[in-house]
Amino acid sequence: MKDIGTRVSAIRRERKISTSALAQAIGVSSTAISKLESGDTAMPRADHLLRIAAELGTNPVRLVFGEDSEEYRRINDAWPDTNADRGRAMQVKYRRLLARIHLAFLEEFGE
Repeated sequence: MKDIGTRVSAIRRERKISTSALAQAIGVSSTAISKLESGDTAMPRADHLLRIAAELGTNPVRLVFGEDSEEYRRINDAWPDTNADRGRAMQVKYRRLLARIHLAFLEEFGE
C-alpha cells in the first residue's frame, strides 16, 4: 500500500515540480519534503498537507488515503464535512486528521 510520501512524490514528478520548488512554495526545507517522500516522516502537519495538496493541484484526502482506497471513496464527496454519515464509518484517527485539516484550511484561507 502506498503512503502519503509515495503519493506526494508521484504527483510532484508527474507535475514536473522539483523537491526544492515544492518545499519553497509551502515554506519548509527540501530536506522535509525528501523525508516525507522517503517515509522518514509519516504524516505532515495539517497545514503543510493542505499547502502540498494545493501546490500539487490535488485533494488532501487523495494524498492521505490514495484514490483507490475505500476511505477515499467513502469521504471524497463529503469533504470537508467530516461529520457526514460517510465520515462516521472512518477510523477515528482519520476523522480527527480531516478535522485538523479542515481547521487549518479555514485558518489559512478563511475570512
